[in-house]
Amino acid sequence: MSDWQQNGTPSTDLTWNDQFRADFPEFGHTSPETFTDESITFWYGVADKLLNVVRWGDLLTIGQQLFVAHNITLAYNNEQDFALGDKSGMSAGLVASNQSVGDVQVAYDLSIATEQDGGEYNSTIYGRKYIRLARMVGTGGYYV
Repeated sequence: MSDWQQNGTPSTDLTWNDQFRADFPEFGHTSPETFTDESITFWYGVADKLLNVVRWGDLLTIGQQLFVAHNITLAYNNEQDFALGDKSGMSAGLVASNQSVGDVQVAYDLSIATEQDGGEYNSTIYGRKYIRLARMVGTGGYYV
């Protein structure tokens, strides 16, 4: 990650969207209609209003990026569900994993991969990382 100023302005020649895509290459421009600059900018604007720079300090940019990644992933998943005919706009949530082959069945404990009381943030890996970081940031003291 490059050296960012705390007000959300990049201190390099990269725009916020470009830096986001550099830090999270899975959202790269290989398919620009999938993760548009407009959706990234929209969710960055929301994150910029929700995340307190005094509380987050040097972790503000990564918090914003995780928040954006979570929300654009949710939007993408909703678009995919809609294209498949699910018009509810509701996420199916985490899959409770049981697998069987013949007479052998294996159950996987998903509790290790979720954040307790994480709500909708448990629906993406970015959301789980964001909520874990937000809780750590929230336990610290304020500094000026």
